[in-house]
Amino acid sequence: DDKAAVFALAEQQEGKGEKGIAREIYEEYVRKWPADPRSADAGFRAGDLLFGMKRYREALLSYGRVAEDFPRSDKAPPAMLSAAESMLRLEMKDDAISVLRQLVQRYPKSDAAAKARARLAELAPPERPPEKAKAKKPDSKRK
Repeated sequence: DDKAAVFALAEQQEGKGEKGIAREIYEEYVRKWPADPRSADAGFRAGDLLFGMKRYREALLSYGRVAEDFPRSDKAPPAMLSAAESMLRLEMKDDAISVLRQLVQRYPKSDAAAKARARLAELAPPERPPEKAKAKKPDSKRK
């Protein structure tokens, strides 16, 4: 049960294109060593593999665990971003917007926060105040 060997095996399987096997090994790593800092990496990789397989609900759960269980990890901000992308694929737009806003608030200086701001601008542009009906002025350019 050597942690490094298990993680290396998952990476090796992923490198060979055995994504399903790699995902199972990454998930096993997280189950066996939940407090280990590399569990954040393993959970994130599992989420990425699931996302790539279009298994968005499972990917969302995997990313969510990383963000919740390892909030100080460098994987937490990108996990939140990827969770939001999973939500969008699952037609959960309002939830995705909420997660993106939380990401920007919790990790304002992260690369993921910059991407989240851009995504928010696409998904939820700032509301403009309603325009007042303007009285038509005669066009002074025409004479």
